[in-house]
Amino acid sequence: MSAHLRNDDAAADVERNDEAAADVDVAKRVEAMLRHEGLNLKGSSDTQAWASPSEFWQDASYRKTWYTKAIAYWENNEEVPTTVDGVLGGFASLDAPDVRASRRFLGEARKAAGQSGAFAAADVAAGIGRVTKHVLLPFGAASVDVLEPARTLREAACAFVDAQDTVEGVEVGGSAAKCRFLAAPMQDWAPPSQKYDVIWAQWCVGHLTDSHFLRFLRRCRTALKPGGIVVIKDNCGESSSTDDCFEVDDADRSICRGRAYLEALLALSGAELLCTALQPVAGEDAFPADIYPVRSYALRWVDDGVT
Repeated sequence: MSAHLRNDDAAADVERNDEAAADVDVAKRVEAMLRHEGLNLKGSSDTQAWASPSEFWQDASYRKTWYTKAIAYWENNEEVPTTVDGVLGGFASLDAPDVRASRRFLGEARKAAGQSGAFAAADVAAGIGRVTKHVLLPFGAASVDVLEPARTLREAACAFVDAQDTVEGVEVGGSAAKCRFLAAPMQDWAPPSQKYDVIWAQWCVGHLTDSHFLRFLRRCRTALKPGGIVVIKDNCGESSSTDDCFEVDDADRSICRGRAYLEALLALSGAELLCTALQPVAGEDAFPADIYPVRSYALRWVDDGVT
């Protein structure tokens, strides 16, 4: 092995150690907040258990492959066909109630932020562009940056967004010309400043480590126009003295944070919570009782000179 390669390996090890330290630091801040509320800190996967988030983020067996295994999972056509059913994990039936709830929440959040009229949006970890096509474009987006790191999904997105259809009583499709389809992993995304009115991140922040989640939110903050909002919609387990604080998916390398864990990270970002909503658990928009609760958050930052 050449000295150059050894130096590259050493630099990579230093970077990994620095990132692990950053995740542990954030996790310990979260733990202090949860401990104050008397909440359980333990978490688990199907194969392992951890005493706390900080212990999990020190687990090298997960850290080394956290992002590489995730992208491999989402680029596997057998696991994730480039269809609505594929990106929803075999739950295509969730699309209709999810779309109805998301359309309502988008309207409520934009109204709370004082927005009206056409808007510029980013759809983060967008898959084939389901939210772009079914929610953002038909409800006022003049342009959407469709961000998706998985090559197979990204390559299918333009045709999917452009295909005409009627979804929940609204004509959709034929609008791919309003979109840019970008290979942009959340952990590396560096958007330009003051570009978007709405940044939508659904079922994806569980793929970010704790420190990368905060960094992602900081970058979103700078990318928002005045009055702009970030919407986080994600699985959100219960938080109590007995419920697991978090659950890790070994297959796609993601973490489902309990509500208190997730909201602690949002608080650490300095964001103001404009509104929140739980996906209905009864009625026509209800998700099945045997899946995680899903909660939406609309965030904004008051301009205080911090960047």
